[in-house]
Amino acid sequence: MESVILQKFQKEIIIALALILLGAGINMDSEYNPYESRVLEIDGMMQSLVENPSQDAADSVIDSLALQGDWAYRQTGEQKEVFEEYLEACKAVAVDVYYGMEADTSKMNEKKNELI
Repeated sequence: MESVILQKFQKEIIIALALILLGAGINMDSEYNPYESRVLEIDGMMQSLVENPSQDAADSVIDSLALQGDWAYRQTGEQKEVFEEYLEACKAVAVDVYYGMEADTSKMNEKKNELI
């Protein structure tokens, strides 16, 4: 009985397996960057802070950056150090905003571009 079913749907099974393998091959070509989504999230938060500066917003950003730092601590790889430098540059911007100073975002943007 099973062999009859397999024979009947053999062509469909082969096509499905080929599509699965083809899809897996396409996904393997692009290298996964664990930092990209985090950097994009942080960048949005930082842009919002710079556009609408306040002490409360800066406090919130500093707390969020601390959580990202906890995540970064558990990572490995060559980009870990760059991500930690990015977090420090973001923190420096948030501290400047907190104290009412004009924030220099150049280092933050430089590190962001290295990561994505």
